[in-house]
Amino acid sequence: MVGITLSFTNIGYSQKWKEALGGGKSGKVCGDKLSEEDVDQLVYHKRKTDDGIVSEYQKANLNKIVFSDKQLQAAEVNGDNVKTKFSINDPIFFNIILPQSLNNYIIYPMDKNGEFLNDYCYDYSFKKWYAGEGHGAYNTDAGMPVRNIHGSVRIEFFVDGEPYNYPLTLRNVNTSNTTTITSDYIVDDPSKHDPHPDWVDLVQNLSEGEHEVKIVVTARTDAGQDSKSTKLPVAEGSFTLVKKAGETYDPKFDLTWGDYKRGMNDGDLNAAVLKALKSYAAANNYKEEFQAIKVSSTYWTVTVDALTKKPITKHIVVYCKAKWPDGFCKVQKFKFQQDYNGSGYGETYCSGVYWNNYPKAIDCE
Repeated sequence: MVGITLSFTNIGYSQKWKEALGGGKSGKVCGDKLSEEDVDQLVYHKRKTDDGIVSEYQKANLNKIVFSDKQLQAAEVNGDNVKTKFSINDPIFFNIILPQSLNNYIIYPMDKNGEFLNDYCYDYSFKKWYAGEGHGAYNTDAGMPVRNIHGSVRIEFFVDGEPYNYPLTLRNVNTSNTTTITSDYIVDDPSKHDPHPDWVDLVQNLSEGEHEVKIVVTARTDAGQDSKSTKLPVAEGSFTLVKKAGETYDPKFDLTWGDYKRGMNDGDLNAAVLKALKSYAAANNYKEEFQAIKVSSTYWTVTVDALTKKPITKHIVVYCKAKWPDGFCKVQKFKFQQDYNGSGYGETYCSGVYWNNYPKAIDCE
């Protein structure tokens, strides 16, 4: 009998199987044993083509935040438009320069204390992710690294090395974001956007002299037991904020009480509204001092019973001017009502802020 040995050495065939199994890897690979490149290729949401970097200045300042006194388009973020020193009365914008768009970053799972988890695994044989113990029961991505598809960030704000609770956000970043240059304001021109109360508090209480303000940005989602973050900040930068001797924060809003138009103008009604407003403010512990009102409505809006068609109540909307503890004058809409008692309407009372209307700062006169 003749023995026959068969040998299969089809390199092309075996190579295809290796590629199918993850470039020769097989079985479960967990936590830090997965490189960033591995994770980037294996997560469910694939990398998007982003806008890239458009200038040599930007290439030299990747992962940095630079500052300007106006909103900049991506091509305008350069040495000519960037500033490093600002007065407390200047508008200030921050411009984040990244090597890739925010929603291309990989964010990694953390525990409730902000420590990164390393118990997730990827099975190359079955092409499947596995979360660590206690994760994944309610969400297929829980406990596993994912791509930051929503462009979510955490922005930390420091003054002279100390954290300051100033709620910075990125207003134009979303799931369709492809930009590598992202700009927004710390404090805008007051005629366009009112300064945030936390900014007002900061600059009003800032000591005279120069102060370092630093911003640190991390791609991150904060979702309780399923929080995720990049392992390092994606960008940071700082500028000098100057408060000169005797300088006060004095924003100009280009809007006055006289710009608000009056609807109905009845002396007795105006007096009743102002009295009711002050009573409402006192009962609800408002800190601002209400000074004047203008009825915005041109008529009373009557609410009737759907069946009997008899009136139940009627209301008007009123502009209310107040002086706030920070020294600013602001206008806010409130709703005032009179209830029907069967034979007529009762006294005027304030039923609250009209449709969650936010106070608008104006120039005090």
